[in-house]
Amino acid sequence: MSKLKKVSSQDLKDELQSRGFFVDNLWTTEDVKSRFNCTEDEAQEVLYDALTNEATMERIWYAIDYHAQENELAQLTDNGYTVEQVKEYYLNSGFLRYVEEPFLSEYDDSDWIEHANESHLEL
Repeated sequence: MSKLKKVSSQDLKDELQSRGFFVDNLWTTEDVKSRFNCTEDEAQEVLYDALTNEATMERIWYAIDYHAQENELAQLTDNGYTVEQVKEYYLNSGFLRYVEEPFLSEYDDSDWIEHANESHLEL
């Protein structure tokens, strides 16, 4: 652990980023301590509670979904399938309900993904 203390914060951030972590918005206990009179442990607890609560997580996932759609990224099922794979599977499954309404005209890509997730689709 003492070896890491010799590594700069920027080098640590660079290493985390190389492993896929987003590091451009990291919070420290100083962010809390600059606004509240508290100990290091209390500041850690505040950060943990603020950053892991359900409301914060919902907003982050909403923002990720929104910006991914704005960038026209293809959504995947929970098992990593594309909407094209899901449609191909269901439309060629032999079940007539998938080639009838509402599936043909009313289902958009997110509906197909949601249906595959609810059905726990395995290809």
